[in-house]
Amino acid sequence: MDSDPDYPDTNGADAERTDDAADTRVSRRDVLRGTAATASALGLGLGVGAGTAGVAGASEHRQSFRVRIENVSTRETLSTPDGSVAVPLSPGVFAVHNGNASLFDALDSASDGLEALAEDGMPGGLASEVAGTDGVTSSGTFAGDETVTDPNQPGNGPQPPIFPGGAYEFTVSAAPGEAVSFATMMIQSNDLFYAPDVSGIELFEDDDPVSGDVTDQVGLWDAGTEVDQRPGTGPDQAPRQSSLDTGADQNGDVAPLSLTEAGGYDYPAVEDVVRVTVTPLEPRPVEVTVENVASTETFPADTPTDGGVWLTPGGAAVHSGSNPVYTEGESASPGLELLAEAGPPSDLVPELGDTDRVEQARAYTPAETVADPNDPMGSVPGAPPIAPGGAFQFEVDAAPGARLSLASMIVPSNDAFVSTGSNGIELFEDGNRIVGDVSRELRLLDAGTEPNGEPGVGPDQAPAQDSPDQGADEGGVVRPLDEAENTASYPDVTDAVRVTVSPPADTLPTETFRVRVENVAPTDYYPSDTPTGGAIWITPGAFAVHPGMNPIFVPGREASPGLELLAEAGPPSDLVPELRGNPRVESAGAYTPAETVADPNDPMGSVPGAPPIAPGGAFEFEVDASPGHRLSIASMFVPSNDVLFAPGSSGIELFEDDDPVSGDVTDALDLWDAGTEPNGQPGVGPDQAPAQDSPDQGADEGGVVRRLSTVGDGFDYPAVEEAIAVSLTPQ
Repeated sequence: MDSDPDYPDTNGADAERTDDAADTRVSRRDVLRGTAATASALGLGLGVGAGTAGVAGASEHRQSFRVRIENVSTRETLSTPDGSVAVPLSPGVFAVHNGNASLFDALDSASDGLEALAEDGMPGGLASEVAGTDGVTSSGTFAGDETVTDPNQPGNGPQPPIFPGGAYEFTVSAAPGEAVSFATMMIQSNDLFYAPDVSGIELFEDDDPVSGDVTDQVGLWDAGTEVDQRPGTGPDQAPRQSSLDTGADQNGDVAPLSLTEAGGYDYPAVEDVVRVTVTPLEPRPVEVTVENVASTETFPADTPTDGGVWLTPGGAAVHSGSNPVYTEGESASPGLELLAEAGPPSDLVPELGDTDRVEQARAYTPAETVADPNDPMGSVPGAPPIAPGGAFQFEVDAAPGARLSLASMIVPSNDAFVSTGSNGIELFEDGNRIVGDVSRELRLLDAGTEPNGEPGVGPDQAPAQDSPDQGADEGGVVRPLDEAENTASYPDVTDAVRVTVSPPADTLPTETFRVRVENVAPTDYYPSDTPTGGAIWITPGAFAVHPGMNPIFVPGREASPGLELLAEAGPPSDLVPELRGNPRVESAGAYTPAETVADPNDPMGSVPGAPPIAPGGAFEFEVDASPGHRLSIASMFVPSNDVLFAPGSSGIELFEDDDPVSGDVTDALDLWDAGTEPNGQPGVGPDQAPAQDSPDQGADEGGVVRRLSTVGDGFDYPAVEEAIAVSLTPQ
């Protein structure tokens, strides 16, 4: 990716603003000047070459592992007077830890959580006990595919165990010197469980990751909490007990079974019941796109952001466990405070890199800005934010089990920021990289570090403040933004920010789609004396294959020159080069008379250039796309001054759960007004296609692109599905 790409100017708004207009608000050249200065002083280097993939520290050396616990017993493994029985294994608890921590204490009384696991197969209590313990990097529970309730929550009741042939799998991240421990109940017992010794299973040997079978490090333990009965027959054992915790108390200590009398009963060898393997996982690249999808009219036009919401560069972390950026209800770190009040991630990224559970920390900065139609602060080196329609795009390396968390400041605000929820964003599902929109995991938050003023008005807010830490100290805690004062005017998070993840485009499989754009309008929608004979025509159009937002236009912004030409006269000739010059667009082209597969009327067929299709006509063309890609199209609605068919901001989804979409996708389209020419009555106005004498004949409207349904011009237009049908057919 180029560090300073040449982006097309999609509206020319800045070039046309008069000097007087520029003087009425905070100049973009002054916006967040303190942010840039702070970043420079702290040496983050948020210009060319910024956002390096890692941060120095232990987190660079973390390795992901898949741990597999298999039930290798058979129905003949455990003999009883009544015959042989299977040996199920309960859901369990795992922890990654150093030598100063352990999952349980040997030769001491069992904790309440260990007792619940060893007697009843319930892992929630022990998981809660170990979480956050000093020396524990990450922890959690594991359960079988058949588990239907949440094993992480104590009190949910017993979870289904695995039987012979079943297996648990979970993923952990560890650094040299760390080990993994786990515990799973031997279901055919009163209080026995399988686990390694208290030091756990070392995951590195001479700094090299361990790989292979580690069952010889696993033992059978007695929790010492319940008197033992014959295995596989005891009435107080999990498969047969009438309720939880029904056996007689033993009041003993946790110990290896070999050091106890165990009631004098025989038990199968560990390796005849369980097999544990550890597999190092290689990280794979994941492409992350952070888009500003907010309206340009969120706030009044006289605010320093011209009414829009800006999104600053931010910090991102690949991690195990919980989101390392913040903990709700606790004070923000100094790095988060700087980001939330002024924008730069310069202090937050090193903090993330020093967190044990973080595998990789990095900044996403102007070097990763792939589109920004407004380019706020584009002339200021440092950390310019992106305006609506802009996007950051960057790569991280992650292995199955890893999660992603990020943070960017919301501008204008005192200390508002967007981040992921408490668990971050899962990057893998069943070992495969997730592809698509993950914005549902985002949250808008208040850092609790500075009192809130009215957005866009307060003098201590970015972008109006003179220095990064100008406002009063609030002394609060991180909390959801909607719980803070003066925040009612902020949009919902998914109306402001979109985050998508996917493998890099060059690693994805490609699917070919045939796209059909058909005119299904009646031939007599308008009076017969109109230039179209009462029919509705659809012009040739432009298409783009892209991730994320529709690149043809941004609702609430001026149309580009290419879109203006298409919307007023029909030809896509200027719009296609604009799309091809957009770095967010994978491919772009036109569907023209060469793709016209049917047109009973051949309207304007004698006119070279861009004849439209009449009712019954259709265009067909093919596109190549990969999971995560979308399709956007645009065709003029004739007769009109500047009305067009197009999808909204999200475009048309081409894949669902990595599977190609097939069938009708018309519901993704709408009728839009380009805002470039005042509307007249369809089929009557002399400045409309097809009656106009030249492509740009009508008066300039000076408006913005918006849904036709919001214009209220009083004229009659059909419902979208009554005029056009768009379908996809994977080839």
